Amino acid sequence: MTSTEFVLTEQIITTWGSEGRNKLLALAKTHWKGTNKEKGTSSQFRSILYFLCQQIPNGKLKQDDVINFLLTLYKQKDIGIDRELLQSCLADILCVLDAEVTCVSKDSKPKKEMFCRLVKELIDRKLMSETLLKERFDFDTLEQLGVVVSSKAFTQKYVRSKTRLFYKQQKFNLFREENEGYAKLIVELEFSTRVTRDPDLLLSHVQALIGQFSLDPNRVMDVILEVAEFYPQNFDFLVDLIRIYPSGEDTLSQLLTFKLLAIKNSFDNEPPSKFFQLLALLIQSDVLPLNMLYNNLVPSDAQVMEAIQKILSDAKKDSRATVTVQLENTPDKKELSDLLLPDNSIVSSNYMLSNQKICLLHAMLQIGDWEHANQLFQKLPEHYPVLFPSVRELLVSLIEFSVEPLYRKYALRLVRGRELEHQQNVFRYTNIRDLQSCNSLFEMCSEVGPYMTLHPIVLIKLIRIGRGFLKEYYSLHSSEQNEFERCFQNFISLIDTVILPSISLSGANCGLMEELWNMIKLYPYEISDFYSKKLI
Repeated sequence: MTSTEFVLTEQIITTWGSEGRNKLLALAKTHWKGTNKEKGTSSQFRSILYFLCQQIPNGKLKQDDVINFLLTLYKQKDIGIDRELLQSCLADILCVLDAEVTCVSKDSKPKKEMFCRLVKELIDRKLMSETLLKERFDFDTLEQLGVVVSSKAFTQKYVRSKTRLFYKQQKFNLFREENEGYAKLIVELEFSTRVTRDPDLLLSHVQALIGQFSLDPNRVMDVILEVAEFYPQNFDFLVDLIRIYPSGEDTLSQLLTFKLLAIKNSFDNEPPSKFFQLLALLIQSDVLPLNMLYNNLVPSDAQVMEAIQKILSDAKKDSRATVTVQLENTPDKKELSDLLLPDNSIVSSNYMLSNQKICLLHAMLQIGDWEHANQLFQKLPEHYPVLFPSVRELLVSLIEFSVEPLYRKYALRLVRGRELEHQQNVFRYTNIRDLQSCNSLFEMCSEVGPYMTLHPIVLIKLIRIGRGFLKEYYSLHSSEQNEFERCFQNFISLIDTVILPSISLSGANCGLMEELWNMIKLYPYEISDFYSKKLI
């Protein structure tokens, strides 16, 4: 017979005075060992306490017997009784017994009285805390025990406390607001963009205005976003204010989603570039996750795929989809652009006005945030974003900005030319100083793909960088080459997916061909993958 089966038999009750009490105490001590706050009490120990307390409403044990047993158990120092843990376990058991006595028993009234006398005695003997009872007992039972004066009043206070803790006001009485408060708020925010101030101090001033003029906190957050939109040069200060403003990501996402919906339904001739730049800055600063905002952007992924399918179907019908380069009729740059880009309304400037995903990607590239722009590239179909000339131009500008320090390092001294003057709008991008850490450069080039043929200057810089890298690579010892193996493979992929397809569309550009040959001839004959895929 196991110990648990012994506890649940009547033998322990009938022999309580002689041996039952001692056996039950020994079982309780055995099943308490190894108990701690992380694991909690064992099910066997809880069964023992439940079985013991159950005898009071059933009238099989006296109240003093149960109290004395619990007092003895509390004093067992040899097994390390934790008073708080034991009280918590006992409170759970009494809560279950209360429900059984009230709802299940036929003669519930006398059993309820015996149960309440037991609990009162436990409170008087300091074996049970009133705080635990308030957390777990029914309000009517608490009134019977005398723990609360009125269950109705206690319920009202409890509901009010829960409301203040877990609920927030969804609607606000706009008739109580005063325009003067918003005017003072805008002045306070605009002044802070010109004078260096502590964000915590500014937040205290904003909260004071909210309380004084009964301003809606959500509308105040909207005003802060408006100021950040029109003062991007002070975004670092304002983003600190947005972080500590007590609104949360959900409220911020709802406000921005509402703005996106308003933009979708507007009739403006051009998208609000400053607003999308604000979105890009918020995402770059990790204030707003991209995934939280992406599903609210239009068009949906399904609509984008429909647009791609339309482009492909039109390309198959259009004879211009087949590009045949003839030496006697070499197309100029404008004609080549027509060959690469489908003559379709899908990529027209009017379509971009309603394509919020492309507008956000455009803003990310404007501020040089390639990390999140790459995430957006991965969500969209391959080469779909570079169909839009403005996105492609920004991406190529970012590539040119990235390769400049590498071009100074690896290109031949006589062909380096003057140093590139970087664009002012790329103000958050870090220069790449070493080929070992320029994986993003290859990722950007891969996204541009064959469209690099429209930018021969950047293309020839990439080839010269690759040539300089290969010369240094093959001059190293084999053990040292392993350190640059990843970069070596990236250049092979770059030639295969970007350089050769771009040159095949570039017409008779002999200088570009010669630069490419000076790079490719450095590879050993074992690397013949280029010859199997492309015509060099």
